[in-house]
Amino acid sequence: MCSRFSYAVPRSIQQPQRVTFGREADMACTGCAETNLIAIRMRIGTEEVVFQRCNRCEINKWASTDGELSLDEILDLARAK
Repeated sequence: MCSRFSYAVPRSIQQPQRVTFGREADMACTGCAETNLIAIRMRIGTEEVVFQRCNRCEINKWASTDGELSLDEILDLARAK
């Protein structure tokens, strides 16, 4: 199927920019020392948390300002009202 329209996708959407400043700039995987991590900040319940995933060794971690959180702790936060 041929389209008559061509859509340009902004460069910022095509390629995510690497964080070079702030808290996420100095992150490294505790499993393999990879520095190219995915980090997603979010609020679960009343807690600010960060989900981190390593693309190389596929480790997933949750953390808050108090330190690392287990998946069970994250699920408890999500269930709390």
